[in-house]
Parts: sequence; structure tokens; C-alpha cells
Amino acid sequence: MNAASLGTCALHKQSNRSENICRYSLITVLVIECIHGILTAIRSFGGGPTINVSLTPELNNFVEEKVKGGLYHSASEVIREGLRLLKERDTLHAIREQESRNQVREGFAQIDRGECLEFS
Repeated sequence: MNAASLGTCALHKQSNRSENICRYSLITVLVIECIHGILTAIRSFGGGPTINVSLTPELNNFVEEKVKGGLYHSASEVIREGLRLLKERDTLHAIREQESRNQVREGFAQIDRGECLEFS
């Protein structure tokens, strides 16, 4: 097996894993839009137990619909779920990034060992 086929196989596995990890529900995408503002507010208020967050009318309606739907009891629960999802997404992103770096290192190691094909 040569480096080119090893690299292709590893990249194929990585792309499949990324596709599975990157599948987010509508709630994730919409709630993540307001997360940056929430985190900024938390930082500016020192992480206290109560914060005020400004939402766009679209996001406000989305939060209200989630509460009305009965899955969440309050807007705070919807926002906390969004923060949990953002934290999960960031963790998965860091894992994918580290895996990619490891694959690049391994590719260079294969080249150093002469396990590659030269093209002209």
C-alpha cells in the first residue's frame, strides 16, 4: 500500500465522519445565530445568573414557538439548549481539527519514509 492510497483512505474516512458530525437540526442552526450575542452578554455581565439578550424578531418568534410547542418550559431553557449545542459543536470541531492535523503529520512521515509515489 502506498502513501497516496493511505491518504485517500484516511481522507475518505475523515469526510464520512465530518458529514455525520456536521448534520445539525434546524434548531441548532437557528439558535446558534444568537449564541455569539449571548456569550458576549455573559462576558460583559461577568457570567452572572441573569442576563438580558437582544434577539432578532425571527429568533424571538422561534424561541416563543419552541416554548409554545411544549418541549421547553421557558425561553431560558431554549437558550441553554442552544449553548449546549454550541459547546458540542465546538468540541466536535476541535476533534476534527486535531484529527486533520494528525493525518497531515502522518502523510509527511510517510513521505519521509519514502512511502509515496512521485509524479512528473
